[in-house]
Amino acid sequence: MARCCELLGMRSCAGILAQSVPDQASAVRLLSDPSGGPDLSDCTLPYLWDLSLLEILTVSSARRGALAKRDKFVRAARAMELNSCNRPDWLHEVESAKKAEFLRALAGLLFGSI
Repeated sequence: MARCCELLGMRSCAGILAQSVPDQASAVRLLSDPSGGPDLSDCTLPYLWDLSLLEILTVSSARRGALAKRDKFVRAARAMELNSCNRPDWLHEVESAKKAEFLRALAGLLFGSI
């Protein structure tokens, strides 16, 4: 599904979907690519649930000099529901909720308002 979104030119959607696979190199590539369209941090932040991916995007933004974008990623990583000290079942619940919310938004984008 991530590959299909990438082929359709929906790189930010593909990056969000790529969080679900163990190898996140493609998610990092898709979400940190400056040619990915509008400000990816604004449209993708509500759907990011992986702290390691958020940390990678933070460092990548800082290296490129995009400090405003870096600050947005830092604020997202500090969200209480993503705290690494939370119980694993709570983190899984947050991940499931963010996935479901994203898939509903993607379906609405592709198939019209649902």
